[in-house]
Amino acid sequence: MTLHGREILDALLLFLEGPENAPEVKEQALCILGNIASGESSRDMMMTRMDIIKKLTNFMLDENVKLQIAATFCIRNLTWAEEEGSLERQAILREAGVHKTLQQLLSTTDTALFDIVKLVLQQFN
Repeated sequence: MTLHGREILDALLLFLEGPENAPEVKEQALCILGNIASGESSRDMMMTRMDIIKKLTNFMLDENVKLQIAATFCIRNLTWAEEEGSLERQAILREAGVHKTLQQLLSTTDTALFDIVKLVLQQFN
């Protein structure tokens, strides 16, 4: 990620934006982003990309629950309270409207989505 992170993030964003890509492809791209968000330097790189944060927020409100879960998984890895810099990342995400989006998702009837949303909101507190 140190050498090619920007290009990797750009490629993943293309998969997420491509209307021709099936939801399953987008779900896998979101899972890759979630794994990238768990690494310290790559997490910091993701936090500088508001286009990716905005895309994650949009997918959190998608009608496909698998895409919602995968996007929320990414946010979970960005907000993890035990990680250094989490308060700063949470402040950026809050300003980008992620916290508000998470609160909207509390009304979901999908238990898997509800559980991850609840966990991420606990990270914000």
